Amino acid sequence: MNKLSWARASLAAIVTSGLLLACGGGGGSGSSSNPPTATAPAAVTNVAGTVTGFASVVVDGIEYAEASSGSGATTVAKEVDPSNPNTSTTVADLQLGQNVEFAVAAKTLGAGYIRPLVVGPVASAVITALPAGATGGFVALGQTIYVSATTTYAGGYLALADVTAGIGTDVVEVHGTFNADGSISATRVEKEGATAGYAVVGKVAATPAPASGTFAINGLSVTYTTSGATPTKLLPTSASISAGETVTVFAPVADYTAASTTLAATAIRVHGTQALAGQTIIEGGRAHNLAPATGTLASFTLEEFTVDTTSSALKVFSANNALSDIVDGTRVLVQGTVSSSGTLVASTIWVKNTAGALLVGPVKAIDTTAKTLTLRHSTVDLSKIAFTVVTPNASISVGGTNISVGSFVVVTGTPSSSGITASSITLAVVPVDVTPGSFPSVDLPPGWVPGSSAGPGGANISAYGGTVSTAPGAAAAPASFALTDRAGNVTTINVLAATSFAPASATLASVVAGADVLVFGVPTASGAAGSVDATMVVVMP
Repeated sequence: MNKLSWARASLAAIVTSGLLLACGGGGGSGSSSNPPTATAPAAVTNVAGTVTGFASVVVDGIEYAEASSGSGATTVAKEVDPSNPNTSTTVADLQLGQNVEFAVAAKTLGAGYIRPLVVGPVASAVITALPAGATGGFVALGQTIYVSATTTYAGGYLALADVTAGIGTDVVEVHGTFNADGSISATRVEKEGATAGYAVVGKVAATPAPASGTFAINGLSVTYTTSGATPTKLLPTSASISAGETVTVFAPVADYTAASTTLAATAIRVHGTQALAGQTIIEGGRAHNLAPATGTLASFTLEEFTVDTTSSALKVFSANNALSDIVDGTRVLVQGTVSSSGTLVASTIWVKNTAGALLVGPVKAIDTTAKTLTLRHSTVDLSKIAFTVVTPNASISVGGTNISVGSFVVVTGTPSSSGITASSITLAVVPVDVTPGSFPSVDLPPGWVPGSSAGPGGANISAYGGTVSTAPGAAAAPASFALTDRAGNVTTINVLAATSFAPASATLASVVAGADVLVFGVPTASGAAGSVDATMVVVMP
C-alpha cells in the first residue's frame, strides 16, 4: 500500500496552524462513526487500506467519518505522479476496492474526522502480457496482477476477459494488496481513458548507483538521474533508493520503452517507514513472511512494514484470539506504533478472514429485472436475496418489509465484479447526525431535514461507531456492552428487546469483544452520561 507522506505532512500543517482546533463539528457521544481502537491512539492516526463500503467511508470493514463542510472538510487527492497529485478529486469520487490512505485526528483535535485522504493505485500502466505459466491475471509494466471473485471491475470492464483483450493497448488503474513475491492481488481494475503517464508501486530489487542508475521493480526496469537539465524528482529530497525500499515511480508515456520494459522515471517517491517513527498506524492487507516458520509468531510483513508481534500487551481478535490464527496470506488489520527502525510494533491485530462490504444510505434506483439496486454510487446484486416485486423498478419486499427508492437501508455482502453481492438488506432509520459527518448531504433522501428522524420518545437518533471493548454480559436482551471509539472514549450501548440487528443473520451473540460495530441509537432514557439505547446494531462485515 502506498505510504503517501505528503498526506501526513498536510495534516501536520493543519494541526500546527490550528485549523482543526477551530473547525469543531461532531464530537461527544453522539458523533458519527469511529474506527476500532483497542487502546487510545495518539493525537493523529494514519490509516491505509482498501475501501470496502460507504457509511461514510468504510476501509477494511471499519467506518471513518468524513467532514462534509467547513474549514476542516475532508480533502481528497489522487496520486499517480508523486510530484503532482490530482487534488480535484472529492469524497463522492471514491469507489469500492480503491487503495486509500488518510490521517485522522483524535477528538481533541477536531472530532476525529478524516482530513486529507489520498487515493493511491499500485499501478497505472499499459497491459503488456499474460502471467508466465499462470492464469487468472495479467501483466502491466512488468507487474503481475491476479484477480479473484471479489475483484471489482470498472471503466467498461466486466470481467478478466475484457482486460486481457486489451493487451498492448489498454491502460489500467489497479488497486490491491501485495503478495510475498511482489505480485498484486487486485481489489479493483479500471480501464483508463487517455493518460499522461505511467506509475508503478513496488520494492526495489537491488540498490542502484546513488546519483543515477537503474533498478528493477519485479519485471520493470527503472532508470533515473539526479543531475542534468531534467533530473528525476526524488521525494522526499533527502531520500535514497536502496534494496527493499517501497517506491512509487512515474514517467510520461513517451518515456516508456516497451521493447525493454524500461521506464525513465521523472518522479520517484521513497515511502520510507523510518520517517513514521512514533506515529500510530492502522494498516490493512495480507500477512506474509511469517517468522519464525514454526513456534510463536514474532513478526510478519504487511505491505511495506515488518510487523512486530512480541508485545506482551498485544491483543488479537480472531477465531481463537491467538497469533496461531495468522498464516501466510491471512487478511489482517494491524494497529500499532512505528519504531525508530521503521518496524510497526503491533498493539492490536484483527484477523479478517472474509472480504466483507457494507453500504449504508438511501436507495437511488431499483431494477427488478436485473435484480439490482443502486446505493452510494454502487451497484448491489440482489440475486442472493429472497424478495418479491411490489412495484416494478420502484419497490420490493424483503422479509415482509417494503424497500423503495429513497428507503434508508443497511446492505452487507461481499465485493463483486460489478460492486457488491448482497447477503442482507435491512431497513434503517436515518441518523440525525448526517451533516456534517458520516452520511454526506449529497446522498440524503429528497426533502430530508437533519433532526427529523426521531427514535423512541421522540429523541433524535445518532450514529455511534467503534470496537466492542467489553462484550454483553447477558445472552439475551436487555443487555449492555462497551463501545470504544478512535479517541478512546467509551460508550455504554444498551440492547433492548426492540433493538434490531444487521445483517439479518446477526444477533446479540455476534457482538463479541473486538467486533467492529455501527450503532444507531438515542441517549438512554435514564439520562445516564455516556449511555445509549440502541435502535439498531450493525455488525460490520
